[in-house]
Amino acid sequence: AVIGGDGIGPEVTAEALKVIRAAGVNIDTVDFDLGGARYLRDGEILSDSTLNELRHFDAILLGAVGTPDVPPGVIERGLLLKMRFELDLYVNQRPFIGTAPGGSVPHDFVVIRENTEGPYVGEGGVLRKGTAHEVATQGSVNTRMGVERCVRYAFELASKRERKHVTLVHKTNVLTFAGDLWQRTFDIVAKEYPNVGTAYNHVDGKDPPLLMTYGADMTLPSNDAGHVIHHPVYGVKLKEKSDSVGHECHLLIPGTAKSDKYATANEFLMAKLLAK
Repeated sequence: AVIGGDGIGPEVTAEALKVIRAAGVNIDTVDFDLGGARYLRDGEILSDSTLNELRHFDAILLGAVGTPDVPPGVIERGLLLKMRFELDLYVNQRPFIGTAPGGSVPHDFVVIRENTEGPYVGEGGVLRKGTAHEVATQGSVNTRMGVERCVRYAFELASKRERKHVTLVHKTNVLTFAGDLWQRTFDIVAKEYPNVGTAYNHVDGKDPPLLMTYGADMTLPSNDAGHVIHHPVYGVKLKEKSDSVGHECHLLIPGTAKSDKYATANEFLMAKLLAK
C-alpha cells in the first residue's frame, strides 16, 4: 500500500519505489489518497473500511502528511496514531548510517523506540477548562507486555549485529515508576542474551552528538524518550528511515516526514549550520 500524502510526500514515495524496483524487487502497489488535502476535500482521514483494506498488505509506504490548513493533531491522531495502534506497530526502528557534516568518523547505530504506549495512548483529561482553576493531566502508559516485546526486539536485533550492544535510555531517577518497569524488564531479558553488552544512560545525558561520540550501536528508549533522541539527529543528515514494525504489517517512511515543499532546503541549511 502506498500513501503518498501531501507536499513532497508523493514525490518522495515515488522515488522510493524506483529504488526498490531498481534493486530487483518485484512488488505490487495500490495507492491510497489520504492526508491533509483529502481531509480538506471531503473530511476523510482514515475510515475503518480503509483501515481494514490496509490490514491485508505486507507493508505500507507512507509519505509526508499534513497541510497548514489542517488543525494540529487531526491528521496525527486520526491517521498516523490510528494506524499505529490499530495495526499494533509496536516498534519504531530507526537506523542512522553516515558521517555528520564537518565530521570524518562514520556512524552506524539504531534507535529502537517503543511505539504504541507512553503518552501517545492519550490517558488524561481536563477539569474546569477555560477557568483560572483549570486542571490538565496527561499520563504515560507503560505495560509489562509492551515494554518486554520492545526490549526483546532490541536484544534480538543486537545479537545479529557485529557490535552486539544495547543501551537503555530513560529517566529512571525521576520517572521512577515507568523507569523501574523498563529497567527491571531490560535486566531480565538481558540475562537471556549473554553475548550482548548492555549500558544505561539518562535521556537528557544521551543527546545525538554524544550518541555518535560514544559510538553507540543500539539505543532502546521509551516512546517519549525516543523523541528526544532521534528527532534532533535529522539535523546531522545521516542516512535515516523510519520503520514501524508489527506482527503482520510494517509502516515504512522514507526520507523526510515533512510535507513542506521547502523541507529539503531547510534540512540543507540546518546541516550547514551544524557543520559550522
